[in-house]
Amino acid sequence: YDVSNAFLNSKMDRDVYMQWPPGYENTLPKRKNTVIKLLKALYGLHQASRLWQKTLYEVLSKIGFLPCKTESGVLYKKSPEGKFGAMMTIWVDDVGLLCMNDKIRVDVEKILKDHFSISSEGLLSLYVGIVVEKDPNGKWINLHQGPYHEKSVKKFIPEDYTVLSVPANPNKRLTKLDSPVTQSDKDKVVYPYMNATGTQLYSAICTRPDIFYQTINLAKFNNNPGQEHVKASEDLFRYLKGTPNLGIKYTKPKFFDGKIEIRAFVDSDWAGCVDTRRSTIGFIIQIAGGPVSWKSKTIKTIAQSSCEAEFMGLTEVCRELMWLCNFLEELGVAFHTPKIYCDSQSAIYWSEDPIEHARNKHMEVKYYYVRDCVAQEKVRIFKILTTYQCADLLTKPLGKQIFDRLVPSAMGHMEPILIENKPKSEDK
Repeated sequence: YDVSNAFLNSKMDRDVYMQWPPGYENTLPKRKNTVIKLLKALYGLHQASRLWQKTLYEVLSKIGFLPCKTESGVLYKKSPEGKFGAMMTIWVDDVGLLCMNDKIRVDVEKILKDHFSISSEGLLSLYVGIVVEKDPNGKWINLHQGPYHEKSVKKFIPEDYTVLSVPANPNKRLTKLDSPVTQSDKDKVVYPYMNATGTQLYSAICTRPDIFYQTINLAKFNNNPGQEHVKASEDLFRYLKGTPNLGIKYTKPKFFDGKIEIRAFVDSDWAGCVDTRRSTIGFIIQIAGGPVSWKSKTIKTIAQSSCEAEFMGLTEVCRELMWLCNFLEELGVAFHTPKIYCDSQSAIYWSEDPIEHARNKHMEVKYYYVRDCVAQEKVRIFKILTTYQCADLLTKPLGKQIFDRLVPSAMGHMEPILIENKPKSEDK
């Protein structure tokens, strides 16, 4: 559903005054030296978005929808049995509805039409630039941003540029040394670098885990990009030019017992940042075979070994998993204990038992959060071969052979190869 003039539906919660628009002040003598008091919100006010959210949520609460505490842009409604009933996603004035029966849909449409001017767009096919493709038999859903990518490529690179098979050059690491120092060198960079990075970031966040690492890497140089950074940004668009419709895919499980499976892949690149020698961690969390959350981050603490870097990555993915579990519990969705796949056996042992104390006693306390999660059986950690570690996409630039092998499993187009050995705690 699309709400027309959404912000204009909200009443002001405090006194706000504005000057007369040009041409109105002198139409009547009594309007001279006066101002206008706003009764409803206008586009451009700092509080307009918040007032619209409060107005919409108050209306939907009349039919039993409650805002999520773990995700404020989502409203939910449970069935009388306490299970999942319906969910609504709100993106400013765009409303998406997922419900278990048609009665809820009718109630939602009625109350929205009673209070706002809305247009119903029918079954979800396009949402904030994301194309939603569904299998007629209900076996899979595919999300991509093909039209958005085609438009972006035309805007930032010439049409005669050839396509690339990888988003980043595996033999080139971007560094501050490539940034211009003199003003004359800065003036030579005429490429809209920051605008391009913002465009790439929207794709990386919504549907493209395969470009997330390179996009975050490019964003580090927004304030002072050099020619090498510009070339890397153009190369990323050349990759998007060749893969505009690539997206993430969710597949209905063959055997479903009423609880969804959650699995996460986590990896790290020890001392991968050439400027600071800090490590880069990356993770991908999947539900129904497709990614629902992913991240690439340069950790602030310098890791003294690859084991420490992997251990820090385990803590980061545990934090995200705990949020996801709380979110699903709030919606009334049942799930199995999340499984984490890590390619460092020593980091797995470290997360299960306080071994090698003399070597790791210097670690910051916050990174021991993963131990609590494992001890309380909130997560289970398994070893995965580095060859099939799809989170490798989010830690470093990869060559074509490795990249082509990992992308299908990371994006949900192919089942990853998993060997679930028992955790050490179960061997005892």
